[in-house]
Amino acid sequence: MEKAIKERIEKWKKENTVDGKEVTNENVYENLTELILDGKKFSTIKNEDVELLKNFKKLERLCLNQTGIQSLGNLPSIETLTVLELTDNHLSTVDSLKYIVETYPNIKTLEIGGNHFKNIKDFEILKNMKNLTRLGVQFNPFADDPNYRKELFSFLPEVKIIDCLNKEGVEVLSSDEDEDEEYEEDNTLKNFYEADFKDEDEEEDEEFVPNDNEDEDDDELDEDLEEEELDDLNKEDDLDVETKESENPPKEEKSNKRKQDALVNDDPDTKENDTKKTKVE
Repeated sequence: MEKAIKERIEKWKKENTVDGKEVTNENVYENLTELILDGKKFSTIKNEDVELLKNFKKLERLCLNQTGIQSLGNLPSIETLTVLELTDNHLSTVDSLKYIVETYPNIKTLEIGGNHFKNIKDFEILKNMKNLTRLGVQFNPFADDPNYRKELFSFLPEVKIIDCLNKEGVEVLSSDEDEDEEYEEDNTLKNFYEADFKDEDEEEDEEFVPNDNEDEDDDELDEDLEEEELDDLNKEDDLDVETKESENPPKEEKSNKRKQDALVNDDPDTKENDTKKTKVE
């Protein structure tokens, strides 16, 4: 384990070197928040391992998956730790669970599936971990019972998710939890802005006074326009009538003219005069 920790320290130093500035071990101890040692083989935790682990001041996540570890004895207390992963190892006794409860009472996530726990009642001790909300236990022998989740939820009321399923049997992944936290943060920010500008918005709403007579004014305007259009149309009709009358005299006038011509022709004086004119000629 000591070798694996030192390799991780050197890797972090290389990743965080900027402009050739040297990064010391102290920098690592002060800033490293995740120590992932998955697949590094060690069955026990030696004193040298303990001393190294104690140096990390802000460690939040410790991953010892597939390491072959058989006992958690000597694993030091880390107050800042919130996630402990111990899957696919050789843990099997209630003593290992007791050690976790006593040493890491503040962890929120415990992944301990793929070990050799046979008695589900051993996990009842985890009820003393008031911050524990996520538990992974699948691929332990007791998890062959299809009702194991229901039983665990019954004596671990604070736990919300067991093997990626909530109490309603709905799958909840780690990314979903992160999104929920971000959503809550977004709502907090949203509520802040809404509270800050609420009064200003109300003032703007009060200043706006709708014109109730606006529709009536529009109707009056439309009526005026219609009257003007009708007047124009009437004038055009009158002009057309006058034009037609000038071009085509009334039939009555033509008829009167014909009657006058006929009377003249029937007058005896007129006929006598016409006869005299003919004789003279």
